[in-house]
Amino acid sequence: GKGKGAYGQKFKGKSYPDSGMRVERLAQKLDLNEAQQEQISAILEASSSSRESLNEKMQTNREALNEAMASDNSASVQSLADQKGDLIADLTVLRANDRSQIKAVLTPEQQEAFAEMKQRRPRRH
Repeated sequence: GKGKGAYGQKFKGKSYPDSGMRVERLAQKLDLNEAQQEQISAILEASSSSRESLNEKMQTNREALNEAMASDNSASVQSLADQKGDLIADLTVLRANDRSQIKAVLTPEQQEAFAEMKQRRPRRH
């Protein structure tokens, strides 16, 4: 198929893993076949520019928020905190969309394993 082995080459020095690495990890954990890997790769590829853009905005927001807090600028802190909430919401929706599309590609057994991958560390208060 096309694009084999080309997965990891779209690595632009970003600290978060690119979709290729995520597909490889899923392939190992869920024992994905070739067709499933290609479909999941396409799903993650389709949302990768949105994800990168949101991650960059989060980074910018984090830096601005730190500066605003350091200078006790409470009006800025408020608006930046609101913006951060919106960004987190957007990222959460994007991840949820990716997850539901990925689940649609999986067998019932793989779906179970996929759900367990996310629930490894239950957060109990």
